[in-house]
Amino acid sequence: MADAQLNFNEEELDKKSDLYHLYDRLYQGMVKANEIDPPAFPSSDDLLVLDGEGNPVFDSNGEPVLDQEKKAEVDKVASGYSTILMKNSAYLFANSILSVLSGGGSSGEGGDTTGFVSRGGDSMKGALSAWYGFDAGVNGQKIFEVSIDADEKKWAIVHGGLQVKGDASITGTLDFGDGISFGGNKSIYLDNNALVIERQSISMKGDIEIDGTFKLGDVLINKDGIFWDKYEFYHSGNSNKSDVDWTMKDANVYGNLSVKGNASVEGALAVNDGFSLGALKKQLLYSEKIDQIAEDGSVTSIACTVLDSDLRIINGHGIKFDEDYIINVRNNQVVSFSAPGMIMNLGDSDNGKQTSKISLQADIWDYSNNFKLVSKEGAGNFVNGLRAQCAVNGSSVLETFRTDADNLGVLFPKQIRFGTTEGPAIYQDPVTGKLNIQIPHINGEAEGHPIEQLKFDTFFAQTTSPFRNKVLDWSATLHFNTDGEFFAFDKPVEADYFAIKSEQYHTRLIEDALFFDDGKFIEGVVDGLRYSGNGYFDGSVSSPSFASGFAGYGWAVKDEVTNGGFHATFDSLTVRKKMRVYELEVQKISCTNGSFWVSDSCSGDEVIALE
Repeated sequence: MADAQLNFNEEELDKKSDLYHLYDRLYQGMVKANEIDPPAFPSSDDLLVLDGEGNPVFDSNGEPVLDQEKKAEVDKVASGYSTILMKNSAYLFANSILSVLSGGGSSGEGGDTTGFVSRGGDSMKGALSAWYGFDAGVNGQKIFEVSIDADEKKWAIVHGGLQVKGDASITGTLDFGDGISFGGNKSIYLDNNALVIERQSISMKGDIEIDGTFKLGDVLINKDGIFWDKYEFYHSGNSNKSDVDWTMKDANVYGNLSVKGNASVEGALAVNDGFSLGALKKQLLYSEKIDQIAEDGSVTSIACTVLDSDLRIINGHGIKFDEDYIINVRNNQVVSFSAPGMIMNLGDSDNGKQTSKISLQADIWDYSNNFKLVSKEGAGNFVNGLRAQCAVNGSSVLETFRTDADNLGVLFPKQIRFGTTEGPAIYQDPVTGKLNIQIPHINGEAEGHPIEQLKFDTFFAQTTSPFRNKVLDWSATLHFNTDGEFFAFDKPVEADYFAIKSEQYHTRLIEDALFFDDGKFIEGVVDGLRYSGNGYFDGSVSSPSFASGFAGYGWAVKDEVTNGGFHATFDSLTVRKKMRVYELEVQKISCTNGSFWVSDSCSGDEVIALE
């Protein structure tokens, strides 16, 4: 930012000029105004509302809350201080300007006149405008005034004589009163409502128009014509009257031909350089010449016909191109637009300008008027089929078909995508005929997490399962395949039974049974599981809850990790035949409080209450 500096040279100002006088008074007044001290306003922190801990309070918008009484007092003091400054400034300007207008000093240009017109009398060099009345005179006597009378007529009135020592131009009416005098002699005046010109000789240059009668000897000229005594002169003026008929063989008109009545041309009418036809004093059909500028800058003039009105076509007629109708009004309800043997373009372009849009204002029907094809709102109904292609001359991507009443629908020869052009797709493999479903997958393990398109396909093939229905001569199996490593089902999968395809085993799962090869199976029965075949366990077997020792519970056959081998724990053990024990260790716990009896004993498996 530049340093502050004066925009003028103060030493060059004329100390006696109006400019310096006004500048000095304003400067001294501003210096005096700056000598006063402004009011002592409190800081912004003094206006804040504080809580019990001395912290500022904020409203719901996060703005600090102000003490409204303190703020109102500050605003009152500031308003009074501002009002005093504005009044002082207004008085300073008014006093300074009024002192200069009183004529105190000469102009800044060094002349003897002031820069303003003094009320006590002065002279001026510039233009004087008085838009609300003006009077002028000498020695207290009015000589000239301007005014508007009650009829809103503007007047400039001269009281006394008027001398014009130059040219005078008058565009309105000039009233000469008693007449016009030249050299002190009245030469033009009115006498008995007749204009009298008294001069030894009169010379006129230019046109003379007379609305009345002009008589020169026996020659009389009036509005009816030119006469010699009572005989009218024959001339082109009176021979072209509207009540006079004319017959001629050939006529050459070198100017304009105007016919006020009707014109009947029984032969050919040739107009070689333009024409204009109209009605009610308006051009309706006319020719026009247009200059066209080519790319090389050359100009070519072409002629065209312009229609500046409506064109009314009666039933049974139209507009033809060569010998064929392109617009034909067939009847009161049908208007045909056609291009016989040609191509009809809708929304074409011309002179480099394209059609902005084609707006459909009514429905489009088929040729028989039985089926609505496209509504004006944009709904489509294609009763005889639909085919859509991708790009110009591209392959079909959608089309309808019908082979019979039961086999009809929509064909998608290519892909069906969902969402975006990179979204999931469904399509038929053109080689295998499989139904492919392609789903985008974000590879989170690869760098940049690229999006991969993984495929899932399904197809039918001849059944080779060992569980197939042997009664059928032929059956098919629906196959599922995917580029992914596994199939995962987030919901339960239900079926009559499941089978695992294997060359060696025949495993299948049905309700309450799991079958293996050679008659081995696990079956759910009423009170548990039934195992068919041998059972082999690589680890321990136990009840759901088990604790070892005398006070334990449950049963178990557990692998002894410490001592090796297996250890079985049961509450009771019954061996119907031989029990071979290599080592028998009996651990007995007895406890008594009183008598101890040793006698024969028995045990029972069931206790029944007797009534």
